[in-house]
Amino acid sequence: MAGRIAFQGELGAYSHQACHDSYPDYEPVPCRTFEDVIEIVRKGDADLAMLPVENSTYGRVADIHRLLPESGLHIVGEAFVRVHINLLALPGTPLHRVERAQSHTVLLGQCRDFLRQHNIDPVTGADTAGSAQHVAELGDPALGALASELAGEIYGLQHTPDRFDERWLKPQTPIKKLYLTGQDVATAGVGGAMMGGVLCAVSILGKNMMTDIMTA
Repeated sequence: MAGRIAFQGELGAYSHQACHDSYPDYEPVPCRTFEDVIEIVRKGDADLAMLPVENSTYGRVADIHRLLPESGLHIVGEAFVRVHINLLALPGTPLHRVERAQSHTVLLGQCRDFLRQHNIDPVTGADTAGSAQHVAELGDPALGALASELAGEIYGLQHTPDRFDERWLKPQTPIKKLYLTGQDVATAGVGGAMMGGVLCAVSILGKNMMTDIMTA
């Protein structure tokens, strides 16, 4: 592994997806809270942190904007993650066997028309990847999870169906995430990233300062 990158959530979270796409050679380090993500980088136990700053449907992530000024970390890059929602279930489970779907409340809202059409009851979970992990551990074919494709791969679940037809969903737009480092900006050794067809060229301004971004 080239290094370690920390994120908030369980393995398979959309922040993990951002880590996987931006730094595939880095070891992902799941953390319980945003504060834990920042602290593990400050202590030197991880090289980078991946934190969400804006969801283009629901706006900015207020906790991150509160934490960043006092974090002591340098913002060294920006990534855009397009959320692809999957209904995950135990292998071999047909769609008509799924009676309940667990996920974060935001994804449940995004998919409510699909769930209603297929008579699937929504179940609120703490997060998306944790819901997928719960489905795998419970072993109940009547319970599915709304989560990322990566979560399905990690927890051995199948797509039922293979993602969602766009007609079932509200428009899916990217989530903006920042990656940060505790290193001196001159030695951090990271730059732009290509994700979701958006090229981000990053100009690092310095400690506790936002980046100047050009997109094309």
